[in-house]
Amino acid sequence: MNNHIKKILRITDEYLDLTNTEEYKIKGKNTLVIFGVYSPMPSACRNCGSTIVDNAGKSVVVRNGKKEVTIQLDSYQNMPTILKLKKQQFHCKSCSHNWTAQCSTVEKNCHISKFITLKILELLTEKVSMTFIAKQCHVSLTTVLRVLKSV
Repeated sequence: MNNHIKKILRITDEYLDLTNTEEYKIKGKNTLVIFGVYSPMPSACRNCGSTIVDNAGKSVVVRNGKKEVTIQLDSYQNMPTILKLKKQQFHCKSCSHNWTAQCSTVEKNCHISKFITLKILELLTEKVSMTFIAKQCHVSLTTVLRVLKSV
């Protein structure tokens, strides 16, 4: 069932595991909430370049809990859809640097998926108002203007 939901949402990340889906009322609208965990394999430290394991066989880069983020996805059957994602955090014992795994569905430090950004760009080519685009994509007018300025 997990892979079917990922196919419907066009998510291709292999380390993303969807655990549950529920419907909640958020800000007066019925919203589809999908819960998931993103836990890739640890990689070398981005700060000091330390490998995962040192010469003695001890772990240098270790998992360090999870951080929950909320990602707004493209609407499904005219219902706003969000992804409550627990992203893996890592810690480097060499330089004490911490970082969070980055999922491919969103840009860094953003909570709106790339699919919504593409949908906004597609709608901007049509003869419709920006307010209509904001309502269709379930985002603010400021977000539509920000996407327009980024092009």
